[in-house]
Amino acid sequence: MPIIGGTLDVADAAVVEVVIAGGQCSGVAVAPRVVVTAAHCAQPGPGGTAGGATIVDTWIDRYADGTVARDLAAVRLDRDLPASVAISAPVEGTHVRLVGFGADEVGTRGAKRTVDAVVGAVTPRTLRAGMAGATTCTGDSGGAALDDAGNLVGVVSAGDDACDATAQLVRPDGEPQLAEVIAAWTGVPQDPCGFDGTCIASCPRVDLDCPLAGAAGESCAAATDCESRTCAVAPEGDATFCSAACVVDADCPAPLARCADGGCVYAGETPGVAGQGCTDDAACRSGLCDLSAGVCTAPCSSAGCPAALSCEPVRDTHACTKAPGCNAVGDPSLALVGSVVVLGLLRRRRRS
Repeated sequence: MPIIGGTLDVADAAVVEVVIAGGQCSGVAVAPRVVVTAAHCAQPGPGGTAGGATIVDTWIDRYADGTVARDLAAVRLDRDLPASVAISAPVEGTHVRLVGFGADEVGTRGAKRTVDAVVGAVTPRTLRAGMAGATTCTGDSGGAALDDAGNLVGVVSAGDDACDATAQLVRPDGEPQLAEVIAAWTGVPQDPCGFDGTCIASCPRVDLDCPLAGAAGESCAAATDCESRTCAVAPEGDATFCSAACVVDADCPAPLARCADGGCVYAGETPGVAGQGCTDDAACRSGLCDLSAGVCTAPCSSAGCPAALSCEPVRDTHACTKAPGCNAVGDPSLALVGSVVVLGLLRRRRRS
């Protein structure tokens, strides 16, 4: 279906039909050779625009997770498009036009349509626009919400199956990655850590050319193991995990939930630290579960082991774990008391 309640759009040359790996979506040119679209439209495979331009490079939000907030992508073309628009921030309550391509009433693809809408429910990464009878539909993903100045304030991401509810859009102004990509594709990259096709893992900030590194809470050995470039020592002192800078608790990404001394930590004990229960190595930050004791271990060191643990043989190495006899059978001293009691009872019986 086309945009619901809309009319044919013979203007807005910056809004184009995008075909990637045989799938049809909409897109918005934000530079002569850069088109922004929805991440769920950017499938692997050849593609281009309906005007004949060919896609030569693709960027997808490296944190794309199927949600509207991360549904952003861009493609670079082999030739200039006739028009492009600037990116701007949405203002709740203001007028916009939703523009996109979709199948028309008889199933024909490729008609560009537009409908008037009002911006609502603005968040740092998303907005909504439209209403029943005036909204987006199939094929409009990647399309535009254009303000009265003609600037792009939202990229169409999702709606309901019946196409009778408000459209959900992702904000292109809310994603720093996109700004870096546009700059790289419209000029000559000067920063070796920029988006230039070469991964430099040692960059102080994440190089977008590099594979995804550790997320918040994942184990790490160095800062470059983490997307945040912050590898923190657990408060328990025997493990490290990817953290993030913070001022208040709300700054911390899940599963981290508490801001302590400018860094995010878990609300309670750090999962997988030495002494916590485990049934396999994957549950432990050290990568070694003492299966006989049923606890995670930590490497033995000259500084000693965490409280209640000692350096003991574990499989073919030594690690900080519970000493033998401190497991389910209980404290050895209690077992000795029990033996004395039993022995005393036996002696009493022999005397009677």
